[in-house]
Amino acid sequence: GNDSITPNDAMDNPSPISLAYDINNGNKLYLWSTASSGQFSDMGETWSTPSYTRYDKDHFVGYFGSGYDDGTYGNGGTLYAVDLSNGNKLDAKTISSGASIMCSPGALVGGDNTVYAIYFGDTAGGLWRYVPDITGIGTLGNSHLDKIFQAKNNTTIFDTPALLLDSTGVVWISTGEMGSEASGDVVNDSVLYTVEDDAGYDQHSTPPYTYADLVRLNDFESANGVNKVVSRDSVIGPNQKGYYYELPVRETLFTSPIITGYTLNQLAYTTTLYLTYRYPQAGNFCSLGESNLYIFGLASMFIANEQTGTGAANLVGEGKPGSPFESEAGDIWLNTPSGPVRVVNAQGAGLGTGSASQDVNAQTLGKSGGWYTK
Repeated sequence: GNDSITPNDAMDNPSPISLAYDINNGNKLYLWSTASSGQFSDMGETWSTPSYTRYDKDHFVGYFGSGYDDGTYGNGGTLYAVDLSNGNKLDAKTISSGASIMCSPGALVGGDNTVYAIYFGDTAGGLWRYVPDITGIGTLGNSHLDKIFQAKNNTTIFDTPALLLDSTGVVWISTGEMGSEASGDVVNDSVLYTVEDDAGYDQHSTPPYTYADLVRLNDFESANGVNKVVSRDSVIGPNQKGYYYELPVRETLFTSPIITGYTLNQLAYTTTLYLTYRYPQAGNFCSLGESNLYIFGLASMFIANEQTGTGAANLVGEGKPGSPFESEAGDIWLNTPSGPVRVVNAQGAGLGTGSASQDVNAQTLGKSGGWYTK
């Protein structure tokens, strides 16, 4: 079947992205490559894994960023849209910030996988929305690109944004900025965000939203503690556009969050799950740190804590984690160096959209009886 292939050396500049077809004898016939086409002159290092969606009944389109670039070549700031059947460039939009696009785009799609909008971040903390023109596959060049949010500390957004289109037509985007090196520490200034895009994924007001338009969830935690549900309208005012949570020093977000269902105090809620990594103070920075899970309410506001402590972080493993994901059965799985962890209740039933209606008391969950390594 069709598969996306990355180059052997992902640090080459420029680096190719190729599409291959696995034929019956096991050999791979490369259909196209950005390296052999003059259409992709802005390619930097290929950190951005392509996202693909159905454009119409006859066409699938891939979207990827052209960065990273450290400024040596002046490349990396373009979002490409490509016809997956032949590698033809359908559109190229360059961001205005002068930054690179390292993250893999997130696609907001309908039930038939038809794309509504593409969301992605850049290396200067910008969050962007690309809305494809739906007149016809040959008109993607008429699509428009808008910057919708600027992160507080202007550092890299590396994760694939998690997206939710609610019943009112508002899109909620959960993401995070990685932070930067601090004196004496590995990293500082990392922030988790959930931002409202209330323009119907069409146009956005200018200037872009900033952290000043959001509620600081650290203050909410100080006032309400954990596992206490509060109406979102009483926390987020009519002119506020979401929330942010500032991580402790040495903690950052490498992974992509997910938006899913979650059961707290016997009621089901829509939530965002972030899996972060906290570096050790010394030693091996990749293996001696901690994987922490943050569970923040989205439809109603709360911070879920499944353990004895009073803080927002749920310790789920040691070492640097991979991105969480939700299975077709609705279970939430966390990738940790010690093995996959399934988020379950005390009776062994998984949490997530497939089990969000179960009668589960969050107080019965915990690392000793509620986190299972399979």
